[in-house]
Amino acid sequence: MISEPRNKRVKFSLVGIGTFLLLTLITIVVLIAVYYDSYSYPNDYAVVFDAGSSSSKMYIYSWKSGLSANKGHNVTISEIGNCFKSPGIDKLKTKDDTIIYFNDCLQNASKTIPNERKSRAHIVLAATAGMRLLNVSDSNQTQKILGFIRDHFAKSEFLFKSNDQVKILTGKEEGLYAWISANYFANKFTTKTDPTTTVGILDLGGASTQISFVPSSKSENNTVTNDFYEKARILGVDYSTYSHSFLCWGVNQIQLVYQTYLLIKNNYTEQVNAACFNTNATINFTTASIVGSNCANGRLFNFPNGIDLTTLGRRSFYILNGVSDPIKCQEEMAILFPDDSCPYGSNKCSFDKAYLPPITNKNTFYAFTNFYYKLANTESLSNKKLKKDLNGYATETQNLCSLNYSDLTAINKKLSSPINDDFLKSTCFFNYYLLKMFNKYKITNFDNIEFMTTVNGNTIGWSLGYMIDLVNREDFLPYEAPPRKLQPEFFIPAITIASIFTVLAFISILVCLFGL
Repeated sequence: MISEPRNKRVKFSLVGIGTFLLLTLITIVVLIAVYYDSYSYPNDYAVVFDAGSSSSKMYIYSWKSGLSANKGHNVTISEIGNCFKSPGIDKLKTKDDTIIYFNDCLQNASKTIPNERKSRAHIVLAATAGMRLLNVSDSNQTQKILGFIRDHFAKSEFLFKSNDQVKILTGKEEGLYAWISANYFANKFTTKTDPTTTVGILDLGGASTQISFVPSSKSENNTVTNDFYEKARILGVDYSTYSHSFLCWGVNQIQLVYQTYLLIKNNYTEQVNAACFNTNATINFTTASIVGSNCANGRLFNFPNGIDLTTLGRRSFYILNGVSDPIKCQEEMAILFPDDSCPYGSNKCSFDKAYLPPITNKNTFYAFTNFYYKLANTESLSNKKLKKDLNGYATETQNLCSLNYSDLTAINKKLSSPINDDFLKSTCFFNYYLLKMFNKYKITNFDNIEFMTTVNGNTIGWSLGYMIDLVNREDFLPYEAPPRKLQPEFFIPAITIASIFTVLAFISILVCLFGL
């Protein structure tokens, strides 16, 4: 006969077992209910080459597969690797050159991207103003270089399905993608974003300059001005963004244009005075640098009196001597920015006959690259904060441009981080260049402009914006059915175990109630 204490212990044990089995059953049921209709999205990847005029930068991006901002999904795209290669791709001559040029960066990408995802990893190269300039003078060589790259990428382990994956960006596209990047980094994109609350961009590179923004109101509505707009769909919101690029107006090319203008003005004498450089500053440059530039040689930039390349070529080099004359510098700058008639109506252009929608107090801008660096140099030399003071910037520019170069150099040597001598020499020229450009954009103060190099720690550029635009396209990658978080090989055993546990729990409870 079983004693009463022992009987209680057995009942207690059976109740405990039954409770444990029931809890296990509930846990399995909950897991099945929660995860059976959930999916585990693997990462997708892309390899993007930014082919600039002097170098190429490769970025590796990653995001969750199956998500498309075109459908309103909040897609997070992360940069997980990068690589740098110089010089620019315009120097490639053969297929072997191409293989060697891209070898290191492609190996870097191969090590970073998992093997099972490489066949879906989109590979892209987009060239900017440097190749746009080459295309003007030698389109055959341009297409040959692009062909070398396309052939090489097609043989890589990454996804290459269209020749459009290797191309030259238009200036308008470059501006749009930089605009997308800046607003993405600034967290301006949501499913409920008012397009007019986004931030515009002012970008100043070596060969071109870009401006992109969403106007507060689109005052024009015809097919001509519509050519200045680019459309994008981000997180389900449609954007019509004004975007324009000025080829030849980047810092390197515009200085060559200015030097050529002075030579023409002074009948190609060996030494000419330069009002936009400080007294005692000298700039030596070769004839080849002028002839080799499609901006400075007159092919793309229209000089008031034309250019005589034969006369120019009688000397192999020229010398500019600074004379510290701010007033004359501004007069010369006005000649570089002629007040051409605007084909879109009075006061509706910026410069170079480009349409510009009204910029109002509602429009804010991020000014980066050389907009930032040139103004930062002036702040250092003047020891004043000028990023919110356009008038102060103009005043300090006049003060610095009135000095001789020896005095400017003495100021520079006292700085904790002295400015490179080449940049120091051109401070006056580029300050008046920027002031004139702001004037042409009808920007009268810096209240709505932030000068910066990064947004929330991220460097602004077109490449991420290009990537975001691709992810927004429904046909960007082949469809891939994502695996369930709860796989069948787990689901079937889980149901079996749950059934056994249910029976055992039921038996233990019956035994407790009626068997003892």
